Amino acid sequence: MRTNIYGLYNELNEIRYIGKTGKSIERRALDHLENSIKGDTSHRGNWIRLMRICGKRPIVKLIANVPGDGNEAERFYIAWFKMLGANLTNETEGGEGISGWHHDTETKKKISKASSERVRRPWTQEEKDRMRLIKLGQKHTKETREKISKNHSKYAGKKKGSKDTKAVKLKKKEALILAWREGRHTGMSGKTKSLETREKHRLAALAQWKRQKGE
Repeated sequence: MRTNIYGLYNELNEIRYIGKTGKSIERRALDHLENSIKGDTSHRGNWIRLMRICGKRPIVKLIANVPGDGNEAERFYIAWFKMLGANLTNETEGGEGISGWHHDTETKKKISKASSERVRRPWTQEEKDRMRLIKLGQKHTKETREKISKNHSKYAGKKKGSKDTKAVKLKKKEALILAWREGRHTGMSGKTKSLETREKHRLAALAQWKRQKGE
């Protein structure tokens, strides 16, 4: 048994993902593309979705063909490229997850040193626009939509309490009109209005109050 270790690259030839497969790397790349279309919300899925929105596709390249299941080789290449400063979308250290496997002390020091020395450039406006498009393309699952709806209903229920009754609204409007009449509108704290302006505002507030009271 042999396993292919492959990388997915962007249009700038920067490696963004490392994986392994027992089938052809082209077929595996198509699997990732199909998953992003179906709503894969992983870091890798969002990145591929972004490329699709921009009219592009990831470029797949063979990194190595190794004997066995390729778990250890996948872990090695993920750690190696991260040490070189690659901005990978891998969310684990590879090899079917990270259970039972850890970097040795020397590798940890190399990765730490490389990460501390790497200076990330600020995002360009184009990259910011791309990230915005990613968010626009995301869809909530049915379960998430139900949770959001439930939370909205909970807060909506609070708004239907005594504070939102017509009686309270009328009292607030009456207090506002009185404030206008006395020239002490709270929204203009520290500012002095002319008599003409105050009269205009008073008449407008009074007309609105009469309309509301007549409903």
